[in-house]
Amino acid sequence: MEVDLKKNIVPTEADFLPILLNLIERLAEKKVSYCHWKSNYHLNYALAGIEDWDVLISTEDFHIFTSIITAVGFKPALTSNDAGQFGIYHFYGLDIATGKLVHIHAYSRVLSGDSLVKSYCLPVEKMLLDNLRFDDFMPVPCKEADLLVFLIRNALKGLSPIDMYMQRNDSDQMLEELVWLSEGLDKRKFECLQLDYFPEMSSKILFVFLDYIRAQKYSIGRYYTAWKISSSLKRYRRMSEFSTQFLTVKILLPLVFRKFIWKTKYMRFQNGGKIIVLVGPQAVGKSTVAMALTSWIGQEFEVSSIHVGKPPATILTSPVRIILPMLRKMLPSQRSTEIEKKLENNSNKSASVSFLHIIRKLVLAYERKKVLQFIFRSAARGSIMVCDRYPSQKVGAVDGASFDNTLIKSQRSSLKRFLMRCESRIYESVNSPDLILSLTVDVDEAVRRAEIRDKVGPRDPDYVKFRHNMKAQPEFSHGKVVSINTGVSLAETIKLVKQEFWTVM
Repeated sequence: MEVDLKKNIVPTEADFLPILLNLIERLAEKKVSYCHWKSNYHLNYALAGIEDWDVLISTEDFHIFTSIITAVGFKPALTSNDAGQFGIYHFYGLDIATGKLVHIHAYSRVLSGDSLVKSYCLPVEKMLLDNLRFDDFMPVPCKEADLLVFLIRNALKGLSPIDMYMQRNDSDQMLEELVWLSEGLDKRKFECLQLDYFPEMSSKILFVFLDYIRAQKYSIGRYYTAWKISSSLKRYRRMSEFSTQFLTVKILLPLVFRKFIWKTKYMRFQNGGKIIVLVGPQAVGKSTVAMALTSWIGQEFEVSSIHVGKPPATILTSPVRIILPMLRKMLPSQRSTEIEKKLENNSNKSASVSFLHIIRKLVLAYERKKVLQFIFRSAARGSIMVCDRYPSQKVGAVDGASFDNTLIKSQRSSLKRFLMRCESRIYESVNSPDLILSLTVDVDEAVRRAEIRDKVGPRDPDYVKFRHNMKAQPEFSHGKVVSINTGVSLAETIKLVKQEFWTVM
């Protein structure tokens, strides 16, 4: 069942993800002290992988929690806007059965306030962990403790212009959660918890703020009430007002650029970025799989997809690029595909190669070198780089060096030999990728796909067969190489690709 919040389809127990149920079971076996501490009115959405899993873990058991969560298959991640939010951790897991990414937001202490900086450190860990009940297989705070934290969190957020805007947009959900928390509430217990943990604050002011949420009123009175609550909690601020505003601007600007300019997320895996490569002959589905993988990773992480087989022109190579189309029309016998076929069928590899073909291959190698430098640097900074095609170490294979030593030595012109060696040296300097997904499919199926696919590229059946039957196939001595037959359904192919991707992260 595909659950959709917009259609008000509520997930049931049958929709709970196996990876989360497995984790809950292991945490119970080890008697880890933890709870799902906020948005518990939507706990079934979290268990179905639709919303984040927000868990608070006791400091004493946190090392046990991390060992269990990594054993289940979760990977630690970082965010570029944590603002020194120590005690808050991110973990992501792949639920193999559904192919969903699951985000666990793990806390060893509760930081609150505005969404970006979280400038308050609230002493509520013991209160939440000592007042538990069980709901949908896992521990959650009692409603009195839950409501107390809910009101304080939303009051502190109510002073931030960004969060005030978000609260207006989410007012219906806030009201829904408030109604749920108010059902069966023991007001006396609520007041006792407030007095024990926040004696500087009166429960009366909290209930005034509760009435503003219930009435969905956004007025000066609501803002003043939120300010009074925050003022009573000023000893729990972890940074000054000036530092808060400075960090807010520092975080907000890159976020705006990422969202509207770069159009990428800000999460990164803690063990760094990776270069993921899709290789294979014509019409095996490289572009389709690359697009699907990029879209899936891009839901949460910083990712880019680059077609290495067709790199963009550089300033240096642009003039050559301009005249190539004209030369193709003037000299049809010098087309790359025609020359590649001749070289493939030439058993002694001693044919004379034209200057035009050598220059064209050298230009392509240089352009690939520049784009591969960008790919490597981006991955080194933490980005996931998904590459459609990639140079291999096998001379003569698609996207690799075009000229082997025998062919180079057979050329009479010393200039030709020099240029051909330059091309070879460029490919020798290419960095190895982390994961190579070698896609395969039956040649007849590839021919059928080439004829019907809606993209620019060769459709000639003979050319497709030539690519599939080339003697030199891509080889990689470094990085994990996995062969995947794309003759199955696209959904099954993507499922296998996701699993292989997860193994290298």
